[in-house]
Amino acid sequence: MKVICDMSGARVRPVQQALPEVSIDDLLPNGQQIRVEHVEYEDGTQSLLQLFIINSLCSLFRPLRLFEFGTFRGRTTLNLAANSPDGATVFTLDLPTENIDSARFQILAGEKCYVSSKDSKRYFDGTPYAEKIVQLFGDSATFDYRPYMNSMDFILIDASHGYDAVLNDSRRALEMLHNGHGIILWDDYDGWYEGLTRAIALLYTTQPAFRDMKKIRGTQLAFLQC
Repeated sequence: MKVICDMSGARVRPVQQALPEVSIDDLLPNGQQIRVEHVEYEDGTQSLLQLFIINSLCSLFRPLRLFEFGTFRGRTTLNLAANSPDGATVFTLDLPTENIDSARFQILAGEKCYVSSKDSKRYFDGTPYAEKIVQLFGDSATFDYRPYMNSMDFILIDASHGYDAVLNDSRRALEMLHNGHGIILWDDYDGWYEGLTRAIALLYTTQPAFRDMKKIRGTQLAFLQC
């Protein structure tokens, strides 16, 4: 079943993007082997191209501790688990459905249909990779990150696209990197999410730790290697 959301209120008009671009060829070596689980696209999930890139980066850098902001139905979560080394752990944080209206930062109207915690493990439940996945529930703005600080190697930010939420998730992601080193990816950096685009521009232009951020050409992914 596909979920089709009314994106009014989330996408208004394209906003100029601040990040320089990097090509996929400059990021990824040739001949790399990856696994792609569930290639079919469902509204709210990664395109096949972006899934290929995320999986390839995961396979290339071989992270042992991964953190995902925004689970939705667990398709990307499953692919992170499938392409990380044996012994790796993927932590995935999602907002419980009942907390939509009480979240610290307002959830965009067009995003509310993607918050469905009862269905958030659809893709990975019962798979051989499920044992590598730890499901977490909470509001990313108030979540207790202390057990995850200074320990992550690979982080994907794909939760709320509002300005304050993106700033919060980005700053928490940086604090979670192990000794300040690792990979952070942001999804939906395409100029249409005004809040997300402004937040990334602010981080890029004012925060030295984010100065090496780039957009991956031909995608909606922003990338930072620390």
